[in-house]
Amino acid sequence: MIPQRTPKEVVLLRFFPLPNEIFHGGITACEFAIMAYLYSRAARKLGPPNLMTVLNHLSVSRNTLKKYVRRLQKRDWIIVQYHRFSFPLVLSMKATIHLTNAPKLRVGHFFPMPVSVFGLDLSVGELAVYGYLLYCEDRESFECWPSSKTIGVSLHMSKNTVLKYVHRLEEKEFIVTEPTWVQRSDGTKWNGNLSYHIRPIQSVIKRYNDVQMKKARQEQERFCLERLAKRHPGLRVTIHSPEAADSLDFHGF
Repeated sequence: MIPQRTPKEVVLLRFFPLPNEIFHGGITACEFAIMAYLYSRAARKLGPPNLMTVLNHLSVSRNTLKKYVRRLQKRDWIIVQYHRFSFPLVLSMKATIHLTNAPKLRVGHFFPMPVSVFGLDLSVGELAVYGYLLYCEDRESFECWPSSKTIGVSLHMSKNTVLKYVHRLEEKEFIVTEPTWVQRSDGTKWNGNLSYHIRPIQSVIKRYNDVQMKKARQEQERFCLERLAKRHPGLRVTIHSPEAADSLDFHGF
């Protein structure tokens, strides 16, 4: 069952605009993630962030972040303001990033993206594929049908890599996919592109919070049981699964 969006729900959600031109000419997943975060801060008027702030919101290493920040500099999409105590040409994590000649927002030439995506443990690859699906999405049906090849060309990914991230997004309930087919003139049927339905971000956030609460409860129960075993040496606890607190065997109790 796909939860339906109501007009009131859409109004209450917080989105920021991304220009359609961000995908024109191709962009890597990490470059997209960095640019999306910069646009989200600009939309909320939070000011330019430093590299450490960007790192805290994206699932990348420091070296990877610095690598793609330099690439965006070469594209002239951003300007890096170096920290006054850093050595020349050394990209410090305290350096701030400013949007410069990045694609501009134009009326009717942008797509909305939820601000909350940066707090839902998405990798940069998942974030980029999700962003591309939002770019292609029909604003009334919340569906789109881009091919894996088309997504891959836009994000510099192979078809298998795109399908991997699509599968992860479906597991995390960001999207629902359905197979389609086309009928040729000779009557034969061929598999078509996947049909993507973008789920309401509200339901995604609820699912994420439920999973985090479940993990916290399991960790707390595990800690209590291990402490109980230490206090009572004659009680031996065998943990079969680190994720299930009820999969424990007690011996000598």
